[in-house]
Amino acid sequence: MHLLQFADDYPGTVMWLQITNTSVDYPVMLGADNQFYLNHLPDGSKNALGSLFLDYRTNEDSNHLIIYGHNGSGGKMFGLLKRYEAQDYWGEHPALTVATSDSVYICPIFSVRRVEADSDAYRLEFEDNDDLICYMNWAASESLYQIDIDFADAAKVITLSTCTGWHNQRFIVQAVLQEGQEILP
Repeated sequence: MHLLQFADDYPGTVMWLQITNTSVDYPVMLGADNQFYLNHLPDGSKNALGSLFLDYRTNEDSNHLIIYGHNGSGGKMFGLLKRYEAQDYWGEHPALTVATSDSVYICPIFSVRRVEADSDAYRLEFEDNDDLICYMNWAASESLYQIDIDFADAAKVITLSTCTGWHNQRFIVQAVLQEGQEILP
């Protein structure tokens, strides 16, 4: 996790995302829209693979953090997410590590699935924590395979989203950030 140094160099950095023992080990950027980081690196230079980026509608009170990234060949960016279609891969990589400016979280994955780009999976607003937990139970029930997670202490949902190359379909991996899950305060 190189967030603090990286954030000093690239002010649009909001977190660092890692999936242990995979190629996913990247900063997550936040732009003024969901277009800029599709084809720009954190330093602002053009690049076809772009950067991982948080949905621009996210704010500090958001409890659904949607992170977009290209389905890069050779596992680049979110190119390896499709491996989660196999439950055995999830068994080897069951959690995301998310570093913010003040904490590091281990976030267990609870749902893996294909959705349409306009799916309710991309819902950003929840009335209260009960509504959030209801959403998470629905998302878990839609997963390609059952993953048992207790949502009692759920604080946020983290959704990793990438294209599939099939029309308007997306592949998503969802994890829960639970209260008290910080590993480094």
